[in-house]
Amino acid sequence: MDFKAVLSTPFRPRKGFESLSGKMAWVWVPCLVFLLLTLVARVTVETPRQIAFQEAAMKAQTEKMQTEMEAQNAGASGVKSATGTDSGDVPAPTDGDVAAPVDGEVIVPGDAGVDGGAQSIMWVSNYVFGILGLLAGVLFTSLLFFVAGKVWTTAANFRTFLSMTALAFVPYGLRDLVQAAYMTLADAYVRHPGLSSFAAPKDALAPGGIVYGLLGLADVWTLWATALLYVGLRFGIGLERKRALIAWGIFIGAVLLMRTATGGVVQAFSSGL
Repeated sequence: MDFKAVLSTPFRPRKGFESLSGKMAWVWVPCLVFLLLTLVARVTVETPRQIAFQEAAMKAQTEKMQTEMEAQNAGASGVKSATGTDSGDVPAPTDGDVAAPVDGEVIVPGDAGVDGGAQSIMWVSNYVFGILGLLAGVLFTSLLFFVAGKVWTTAANFRTFLSMTALAFVPYGLRDLVQAAYMTLADAYVRHPGLSSFAAPKDALAPGGIVYGLLGLADVWTLWATALLYVGLRFGIGLERKRALIAWGIFIGAVLLMRTATGGVVQAFSSGL
């Protein structure tokens, strides 16, 4: 395996894929290890900041609810004073989320933060969904191009397509490293990928919609990886230009269709697509 060509391919894709053409059977191994390690690094840095962000958002919602209830209570007291009626005994709490007001206070049951159990679930789910999403993305892309290659009687086997895809996905690993470094140095949480912040829901805890998911694809890392896929099909696999464009277009269409059909759900399982 030509490790020098592997390292240079993301930056000089045509020359790199041409050098590796016919010798990519096991390139997927170091590439996939790199992608998994960088993913774990990003999740390790990101998760505590995600938990802190959600705790702050939940606290803000609770404070807003308390302010609204206190305003309603003050208004009700003003009406009673004007009419001369007496409130009598304080009613018992109902089955709702907020208990009845007592002496101008609002009692909110439970903890407004994220408890230990929820934090553990978030840690596990971020690791599991991130790893599964990465593996699913690599395998789906490899299989799609492998089927296209067999339709056009390409001699390359599945491992070659797997290696080409894993090598093309290296920019996602670089993205994870950059984001992990930024979050560590700035002590910030990167919430919105790509341009998705333009369609982010007003409620910080609400999931993103279709437009949010699509705009999340508009970043330099995704464009970089997508361009590498085309160059890999042309010069690593050896497809003709027209056939490479067709297979590449089918892949892009499939990704957009999945994002449109599922909204932000795919993004939760995906490392980049």
